[in-house]
Amino acid sequence: MSLKEQIKQFHENFSGLLSQRNNCSTDDGDKCLEIDQQLLAMIRKSLDKDIPFSQEMDEWVPASVSLEKVINENKEISSPDGLITIKEALALKAEKERKFKKVQNISMLACTVLLLLYYIIVTWIL
Repeated sequence: MSLKEQIKQFHENFSGLLSQRNNCSTDDGDKCLEIDQQLLAMIRKSLDKDIPFSQEMDEWVPASVSLEKVINENKEISSPDGLITIKEALALKAEKERKFKKVQNISMLACTVLLLLYYIIVTWIL
């Protein structure tokens, strides 16, 4: 299975778990907590392995107050600056993706300009 297919499968699994969690009733608090813990484990895995986030992953918020506290307070993700919280890691990942898209856009613009210059020069010579 290619990397692209693995990432797609990862996102589909996350989406499936998220829909299960959203369909949980308030009576099934333990089941919702268990699903939230699985979603949090997937978020951790994606942070550790640098898997791109889907929009659903960016917007996920745990239904449990205790898990939200874990995300905001436990320093368990390694970074160049030492251990950071999951929330800080998510913010860093979002910033990194924003910078990458900016560089990607600048690169595409530069390639377009160079291609136009090439066509102008070739047309002028011929």
